Amino acid sequence: MEKVTLFNDLHRVQTLSILVISDLHSEYMDYASLQTALRFFAITPKKRRRIFLLGDIFDMEFLVDKIEAYKRAKKAKDFDGYFVPEIEKEYAWWDWFLKKIIPLVNDYNCITFFEGNHEERLHRPRFNDFMLAEYSSMFNLPVQLRLYDLGINYIEYNDWLKIETEQGALALTHGIYCGANPIKKHVDVARCSVMFGHTHERGVRSFKTIDGTFMGYNNPCLCGTQPKYMAGKPHNWSVGFSTIQVTEQAFWVNQFTTYNGLLYDAHGRKV
Repeated sequence: MEKVTLFNDLHRVQTLSILVISDLHSEYMDYASLQTALRFFAITPKKRRRIFLLGDIFDMEFLVDKIEAYKRAKKAKDFDGYFVPEIEKEYAWWDWFLKKIIPLVNDYNCITFFEGNHEERLHRPRFNDFMLAEYSSMFNLPVQLRLYDLGINYIEYNDWLKIETEQGALALTHGIYCGANPIKKHVDVARCSVMFGHTHERGVRSFKTIDGTFMGYNNPCLCGTQPKYMAGKPHNWSVGFSTIQVTEQAFWVNQFTTYNGLLYDAHGRKV
């Protein structure tokens, strides 16, 4: 597990306020809930704000189960006919989305982009095996999004960002495990408090150990709960976001649920 510690300038601002949003899935994003999250976050002093995009910001649905399409594209040397227009739609959506969030922070380096499993589709072997060399840069996400050029922090898929405080650490990743108990699985691996998305479920659990109490936070999604690929299937998805307050001494996490764009706290109370 790669551990990255940020916030060396914490002493200058005393408290950092971090907005954590995940699993927007681009075209399936819940726009009303995004607007609510941004309005809520704007209450905090601007110099203290940071934004964590905790993975699956994009959907990349066009890369699912398209092996035959890959083969045809390579044989005909025609990525322009399908893959390029589809990826350009995703990049156009990102340009729109970035313009929505950048006014909330002082600079691009206040934003951290976590790669999720949907972004990771762009460099899976079965896609790269059929990639034409002249098109490869078109599907290089950090390059096309200009993350390094802009100074946006980038965490690769399954890597972690770790916030250190005197009273304990909080490690964040998009999400590695699903199953019946993903919170415990992530805490067991990180061996500290964790936050992740991936499962689209809001949840929090505490774990008492000989080293102290570790907390596990499952971040809710910020997309619609009935995308076409779910086809009405039942699920436990929750729409919302989290905030983290960080000082040198400790961190505090709050989770929020939205419904039809309205904001509710962890006890179901409308904010």
